[in-house]
Amino acid sequence: MKKFALLLIPFLAFAACQKDDTEEPITQENPPSGPVDEHPGRLGGLFSVGADKQVYFSQGNLQYCATTAVWRFAEHQYDFVGDDNANAAADYEGWIDLFGFGTSGYGLTKPYASSDNYDEYCQEMYDIAGTDYDWGAYNAISNGGDEPGLWRTMTRDEWNYLVTGRPNAAQKVTFATVADVAGAILLPDDWALPEGCSFNPTIQNYTTNCYSVEQWAKMESAGAVFLPCAGVRMYYTMQLVGTGGYYWSSSYYNETYASFYSFQVGNFDLYDNFRIMCLSVRLVCDK
Repeated sequence: MKKFALLLIPFLAFAACQKDDTEEPITQENPPSGPVDEHPGRLGGLFSVGADKQVYFSQGNLQYCATTAVWRFAEHQYDFVGDDNANAAADYEGWIDLFGFGTSGYGLTKPYASSDNYDEYCQEMYDIAGTDYDWGAYNAISNGGDEPGLWRTMTRDEWNYLVTGRPNAAQKVTFATVADVAGAILLPDDWALPEGCSFNPTIQNYTTNCYSVEQWAKMESAGAVFLPCAGVRMYYTMQLVGTGGYYWSSSYYNETYASFYSFQVGNFDLYDNFRIMCLSVRLVCDK
């Protein structure tokens, strides 16, 4: 078991990316940027998460408003709430996008949970994918089809296969800065680099690969997925916003721990830690 040490870690500075102010307008034969029409909220690239299993990613990280009980996907892949997650509460009128494990709202779970009361978090001893504790299975996502059961959370094995197990996996993962936001890029199984863009696989910094909004539109249209460094919330304390990304799997580890994928400069790996940690959720749907 790899245990993620939740400590206040000094800010990891990264150099400003150079943008190409002379870039040409987007004129390519790829599909339009953003979700495909036949499944609202779904991006176009296919990603292998098993030897015979592929998924599509949602258009952005999952978000929730407690006062309206509305779930939605972020408008852009590089959007995240950040420090305002510290306001999470039943009467908070803003959006949050960091959640404790299995806090779909089913049973006693609370999407805005901020305490060490484990009754407010999923305590089941099984993977929650496809169960009512899975955010995508239990809830209607307003801009993702607006019906329960259309989405799900990947298991730890699926995350592992995606990042390290699929053919040519090491060449399909990199760190980057997109629209001035640090994060990780995943390329789909079938990939062709768009004209005017570059891609260099590295997890040693966020600055080797830099994309303006216009350049990212080309990458997204070709199927690329971006996971922003949205940080961690523990109770009401925010950490690592802008420097680290932490994304839940649907897999439990024991009665107090669950599994998630974590990335910071120099590291992209699977960890297990407290279910009461509030992390990002990026839903998928099966092919």
